[in-house]
Amino acid sequence: MNIQTRYKVGEQVWTINDIGIIVPFTIDSITVDIFKDESIEVLYHEKYNPQEMHSMVRDENACFKTEMELMNMVEFVQKYN
Repeated sequence: MNIQTRYKVGEQVWTINDIGIIVPFTIDSITVDIFKDESIEVLYHEKYNPQEMHSMVRDENACFKTEMELMNMVEFVQKYN
């Protein structure tokens, strides 16, 4: 089985943080889970920040290459939900 992720370690992506703010983060590591039904989950991890005692983890579908791409998705969801 060949697994390809949308982004690579070291890339900066855009997402929505835990309090609903659009933020960039740099991918420090990637976790890939393959389930019995052959579905795949890709998670991107931000480097742990000891000052905030936090590191962000986001599903591949919640990460975007640019801030504008993310904003367009948010606008689309708001318009059609």
